[in-house]
Amino acid sequence: MNDQESPLPVAPAAEPERPQITLIVDDSARQRRLYAQFIERGGLGKAVEVESAVDAFRLLGLDMPDMIPEVDLIIMDVMM
Repeated sequence: MNDQESPLPVAPAAEPERPQITLIVDDSARQRRLYAQFIERGGLGKAVEVESAVDAFRLLGLDMPDMIPEVDLIIMDVMM
C-alpha cells in the first residue's frame, strides 16, 4: 500500500446539506416564538411559524400537490 491509498473505503465528498426545516403550528404566538428560538439558537435548523392548521395546509401545498415544500419536522398544538 502506498501513501495515497486508504485501508478504509472512502465515500465521495457529500454536497453541503440544507438546514433542517421545522414547521411550528400553534395559535399562541408566544409558544411559536419559544419553539422557534429553541430550534434556531440550538443550531437545529430553520423554524417556520404558522398560527393555524389552515395556514399549515396552505404552506405544505395540500391544496396544490405539485408545490409541496421540503419540511423535515412538524411541531403542532393539537388543542388549538
